[in-house]
Amino acid sequence: MFTMLSHNQQYIVDPGAELSLSCVFYKDNFNLFDNPIQWKKIQYGDVSEINILGNIKEPFDSTGRYEVTFDPQPPRYTMGLTLRNVSCLDNGNYTCEVRAPKSSELAVITYTVYIKDPVEDVYVDQDNSSLTIQKTSLNNVIFIENQPTTVRCIARGGSPPPELRVYLGAEDYTKYFRYDVISVISGQAGFRTLGMTSVLTSNDILVSSEDDGKRLNCVARVPGLNKVVSSVHVTVNYAPEIRCDPISADVGDRNVRLLCDVRAKPELTSWYWKLGENGTTISEGEVIDGYWTVVTKTDSTHHLELYIRETSSQSFQIYTLSAGNKVAMETRQVSLDRRHRHIQSEIRQEDTMSQRQQHPDFSDNNNNMVDAVFNSSTNNVARFSLSLLSLLAALVIYLFPSCTCIELEEMPPTTDKDIDNDRSFNWLVIHVMAYWCPLSLQATKSSSSLSGPENNLLSLTLPDTSAPSSYLYDLFDLCDLLIQVVSR
Repeated sequence: MFTMLSHNQQYIVDPGAELSLSCVFYKDNFNLFDNPIQWKKIQYGDVSEINILGNIKEPFDSTGRYEVTFDPQPPRYTMGLTLRNVSCLDNGNYTCEVRAPKSSELAVITYTVYIKDPVEDVYVDQDNSSLTIQKTSLNNVIFIENQPTTVRCIARGGSPPPELRVYLGAEDYTKYFRYDVISVISGQAGFRTLGMTSVLTSNDILVSSEDDGKRLNCVARVPGLNKVVSSVHVTVNYAPEIRCDPISADVGDRNVRLLCDVRAKPELTSWYWKLGENGTTISEGEVIDGYWTVVTKTDSTHHLELYIRETSSQSFQIYTLSAGNKVAMETRQVSLDRRHRHIQSEIRQEDTMSQRQQHPDFSDNNNNMVDAVFNSSTNNVARFSLSLLSLLAALVIYLFPSCTCIELEEMPPTTDKDIDNDRSFNWLVIHVMAYWCPLSLQATKSSSSLSGPENNLLSLTLPDTSAPSSYLYDLFDLCDLLIQVVSR
């Protein structure tokens, strides 16, 4: 009966140390002549016999570092092998074979021995050739967003073969790589040396623009030794990324701006706006039919602006921005929407009516009477009121030239009918700077309120002529305010 008690094992040994291997088994009626025990060393396919019985064979004997021992304690037997002052020459697989009388094999165990040796060098390249390695270490690796790219993490030397890992930023990308080992054998049989190169290769790694500027780290680690790291900068080239702000305007608005922000790497090589779906194109520096462009840049973002000098009904359409670099040409559409001015006009009319009803000088009957008068002669009252208010404003300027300021603002049409007839109305805004007054009054189309001395501003804003009956109240209110200012 025969039983092998030893098991296959792996040893990682420091250089200069001593290593003892043992082959332990049980056998009934054992003798070395009928059951020879032999140690063999296998290196990269080469098989070398170390001993015959208790005698060490060459080239191991001449080193004086190998010793074989035999310890018989029937039915237990031990054949030992000792290696002293080990070096990288002792790397390999050591097998213990126990044979039967006719050289048939009873049992074999194998010890894999690695003598620690640090990694010589670690680097990253983007070579897409075979496993032939020529060092072309990079400081920067270049990707194109969402396009497969080859990257290799390479470690020279190291025993046992180093563990390699690849990190993009803080994320472990090793699972996307294939592991290979390239070996170059040299030296005599029994004491071969191995030039080992470990390689992680990925031919289809994908990155995004968010990875631009990160670090790609290739890490090699031999058990029991410090890790070795190669870190390179990551450049991700990507097609223009266009983001446009929503925009709305009214007929007659001036200097209306359409803005799109564009990120691209490498830099933009061309861009242009297209007016309408099949319209004119306009590039930087061009002024066409009241359209012009402005380009600014902050950090990595281009701000591409299209200006419309004055909007018309034809301005409310789709505008297309095209921007390109060496990666691709991208387009984005932005719509100029039209605001609903008739809704705003109705809100102003309601605010004016509410204001009149709150005024102490008017009752509901007075309001009805005033509405009846003005509804009968809308245009005449409007012209009369504007003229009279202009006269009063001139009087204020004449009496108080040092503390008054008049500003006349042109406003766009306020109703659909006005737009169709291409008419607009003036809003008269009177600002009275009463800097000697501790308190100033402010009356507007929507409210009547007191403001503190920090403003010293008296203003009256007239509503549009869609509610002409409000002029009578505003006229009286202006007179009241002017009397208060003059009296102070």
